[in-house]
Amino acid sequence: MGKPENDLRTDAMVPIIDAHMHLWDLSSNYHPWLSDVPAPRMRHGDYTPLRHSYLPADHRRDSEGFSVIATVYVEAEWERDELGARGRVAPRHASRHGRPGLARPKVA
Repeated sequence: MGKPENDLRTDAMVPIIDAHMHLWDLSSNYHPWLSDVPAPRMRHGDYTPLRHSYLPADHRRDSEGFSVIATVYVEAEWERDELGARGRVAPRHASRHGRPGLARPKVA
């Protein structure tokens, strides 16, 4: 069975800037909406599929086949008391993995 005509991967040469990339490491940062038990009731339904760490390697796997040339990190609702740590995590990921290219920790 062939790919549908509207498959976005058919033109993988189109450069993409992922302008809204979230990363979270539940082993080192507290995200109430992803960590609390029982899970809080959220406005967009069941968040169970998201309740695990999502790191640059996951993003790279999920964007495989696309020509992602840059990314913009947007924080993922950390504990409010950890504001300082938010600004340090994206540069650390960028230096280790090449992503994200730009970090705006306070942008949602």
